[in-house]
Amino acid sequence: MRQKRNQETETPVANGTHRVSWPKVWADSPAQTAESEATATPTQPAAPVEPAAVAAAAAVTPRDAGPRTAGPFEAFVRHPILTLLPVLLLAGAALYVGLARDPIYTAKARINVGRSNVPPYVLQNVIGGSQTLAASYARVISTDDVVRQAARGAGVSPATAQRDLSASPIPGSTLIQVEATGPDRRAAVTLSNEGARSLIQYVKKITSDNVAKAALRRYRKAQARVGRLQTRLINLRGPGRKRALAYARTLVDFEAAKLQASNLAGLYRASTTDVAGGSPVRLIAPAASASSDFRTMLERLILIGVLGGLVVGLALALLRANRGRIRAIRE
Repeated sequence: MRQKRNQETETPVANGTHRVSWPKVWADSPAQTAESEATATPTQPAAPVEPAAVAAAAAVTPRDAGPRTAGPFEAFVRHPILTLLPVLLLAGAALYVGLARDPIYTAKARINVGRSNVPPYVLQNVIGGSQTLAASYARVISTDDVVRQAARGAGVSPATAQRDLSASPIPGSTLIQVEATGPDRRAAVTLSNEGARSLIQYVKKITSDNVAKAALRRYRKAQARVGRLQTRLINLRGPGRKRALAYARTLVDFEAAKLQASNLAGLYRASTTDVAGGSPVRLIAPAASASSDFRTMLERLILIGVLGGLVVGLALALLRANRGRIRAIRE
């Protein structure tokens, strides 16, 4: 019967080396196997691994690959001159441009749309319609007829009037505001007033043409009938009872035709000239002065220069502060 001694191995643990032995027996009988297991040294349990040791081992990280990245504030603190220098340069350039440019003057004239002799019970409807008309009439300012007449009155070219003249309705009212720009106050005021007058004349013309043509056509027909009746009256003069009755009937028709022709003549005159209620489009506030954009444009240019210089300065400061970091990344 063969037996082999217990083999011993060493296993590493956290606090040292632990010796573990176990029996390896080749026996011919169960009794010898039981005796060998009874005399074998019992295996000691492995010591538990502490969590702190595992956390310490996991916390081991390699060192930083390069310098730390600097933010905008840190870059400004490190290099304030480099940050502020572009601000000063661009703000100075903007100040020079703002002082050197010629200012543009703007003048405004106002036109009212609607009549003044409106009954109170229809006033609300008339105001709503006048607001709609004001929005429509304001778009007429760019037509060729208005531009040419305004340019002729202001003494400028039609191209200049087309560029510098504009009109827009004032929200919530029946007013149209005519704006004109120019190199000086006088030119802006003159172009604004001439543009408003040209717009009024054009609107009066296009609104009265259809009515005037219809009234004139009806007046001509009525006047022709008056002439025919007058000729018939002349032919009916003479003795005889029948002639006298026909003459009386024709005379009545003649007087009625004359009245109708007179009314149509008045309607035609009213369609071509202002009536008691006044024109539906009137200049109520002509331009008297013009405002300059010198201060507004100067402040705007300086603000743009400061913001642009700040962006450029911070970009340069960030590049300078992170120069080592950029070099490390490239390597």
